[in-house]
Amino acid sequence: MEWWKLSGGRSSAASNFGAPYGTGGRRGDRAAAPRRCGLEAHLDRYVTAGPQAPLFPGPKGGVRRASFYKAWHKALRQTGVRPDLKPHDLRHLANTMAAKVPGTTLKDLMARLGQSSPQAALRYLHRTAQADRAMAQGIDDELRQAMASGDDAPDEEADAG
Repeated sequence: MEWWKLSGGRSSAASNFGAPYGTGGRRGDRAAAPRRCGLEAHLDRYVTAGPQAPLFPGPKGGVRRASFYKAWHKALRQTGVRPDLKPHDLRHLANTMAAKVPGTTLKDLMARLGQSSPQAALRYLHRTAQADRAMAQGIDDELRQAMASGDDAPDEEADAG
């Protein structure tokens, strides 16, 4: 199913945008974040009541992909976001951000994405300059500590035990 054809009305829209990919199970209720990002306002303004109501209706109420993209491109211009950003890019961004939350495991991300394999989930994660800087700083700190204590390198035997 294409994302712009999603339906489900108000009752299911805030908690789940359709069936998950793979066999990873339901994505679960993650309505709190979309509500804070304006989903509730969108539902109140544009979505009619009923389980078959399209989440992104055209001007006459039907599903119309062009209507969504017209609004999408207008929003990109108004917010100064780069014009080549695609809606699916937000899935990658959101899950890369979720992976940075302390305590998040690969299994947590797989469940959030609705993926049944680590390989599929990892496609949605991307490197960040912030993480690269943190790793470089960690390596630097480890080397400085080893040099200050007179060790040539971190103790690999202790790590192996």
